[in-house]
Amino acid sequence: MKTRKRVFISAALAVLALAATAAIASAAVWKDGETNVSSPIEIKFEGSEFWEPSEGNSMQCGEKFTLKTSGGSTAEITSFEIVKTGCATTGTLTGCELSTAEAKGLPWIVHAGSEDLTITSLRIKRVFKAGCAVGELDKTITSTVTLFSPAAIETIETLGETGGYKQYGSFEATTNSGTYGIG
Repeated sequence: MKTRKRVFISAALAVLALAATAAIASAAVWKDGETNVSSPIEIKFEGSEFWEPSEGNSMQCGEKFTLKTSGGSTAEITSFEIVKTGCATTGTLTGCELSTAEAKGLPWIVHAGSEDLTITSLRIKRVFKAGCAVGELDKTITSTVTLFSPAAIETIETLGETGGYKQYGSFEATTNSGTYGIG
């Protein structure tokens, strides 16, 4: 009986060690070239994003945001702006215009994975002008950020969804000299 118990405990410890190794391997840290970031940096992004409350019904507006970190495996989105004019629309949102668009709960936390980022609790409240089939969208999502070059962040794509609601976009880093990334 004691031998069986020792084998079981050894196997359990081996499984825990593998799980810990996998967790460490999946996390990344912020880098400036080959050096770990240890002082504050910021990267500003500009692009556009689609919001799709249901399939075939969407609005695409310009957006700008700032990501800040002092190193480690997390960062924060500290500012977020939606350009409310000139937005492309489809389906039931055709012709709709934004009255207000507000980022809620800033800063949003950004976690660095091995090759991408995850933004948690990303909440945007949009109120539409009179005459739109939708009066308001107030959604909180987790968004996956695909990095085309994780070691030197220049172009990113975002994708998040909850229920039938989707949010996806493409952005360019406007202040990164090509050295900031994750690794």
